[in-house]
Amino acid sequence: AATSSPGNTSSRKGAKKGQKSNRAGSPAKPKSSRKKGKTPRAKPTGAGDALTNEAASLLAEVLKLNPSEPGASGVEDEDEANAKAMREKGKYEDAEMLYRKVLGARRTTLGDRHPSTVSTLDQLGATLYMKGDLVGAEELLLEALEARRATLGDSHPDTVASVSSSGMLLKDKGDLARAEPLLREAVAAMRETIGERHPDALICMANLGVLLKDKGDLEAAEPLLRDALLAMRETLGDAHPATLVNIV
Repeated sequence: AATSSPGNTSSRKGAKKGQKSNRAGSPAKPKSSRKKGKTPRAKPTGAGDALTNEAASLLAEVLKLNPSEPGASGVEDEDEANAKAMREKGKYEDAEMLYRKVLGARRTTLGDRHPSTVSTLDQLGATLYMKGDLVGAEELLLEALEARRATLGDSHPDTVASVSSSGMLLKDKGDLARAEPLLREAVAAMRETIGERHPDALICMANLGVLLKDKGDLEAAEPLLRDALLAMRETLGDAHPATLVNIV
């Protein structure tokens, strides 16, 4: 984002009667009254501000339930573990730097479609998502989804997790037309594989319900939101972050 420069507030005072002149005979220059202004900080690409607390809480819960796969080398494992720790503390800039380092190393040594590379790609995308950089996150999460579809198939749990997170991201970006089929796919797949009362399935169901509500389809949204909230209260408890987000 372009930064605005502070306006020039200096003014020239009229020479007073009897004002002293310098050696060249011209009036002495008055001191400028312009003060240094603070330059506004640039905002994250694609989001304006960091992700809302509600969305970040949901994403954090999904990540806890779907941890990244083991790495291929001790150094990369350590860096990735540190990146995860930084992200959990809300230090997204530090986490991003470490994840980018690991991703670069794995692309070079393992290739773009290796499971460890794709896992790091997904985790970096999630970090940017939580940071509020939805544009940067979209590119990474969709690349991870494409790679998992190609190498693991549509029904693999990692692929379904990528379908869900990509749908959540597009919903939060406001791209409802692209988000809806992904969330519907994820809900259907999770109901068949892990059951509709699994936390992942409930979070995905709630996201689909919110999307339909945002579209104006309240009739379709209401049962999804109601059933998701009821199941979250029964399985996760009223104080769980996912439950609290959906109490409206």
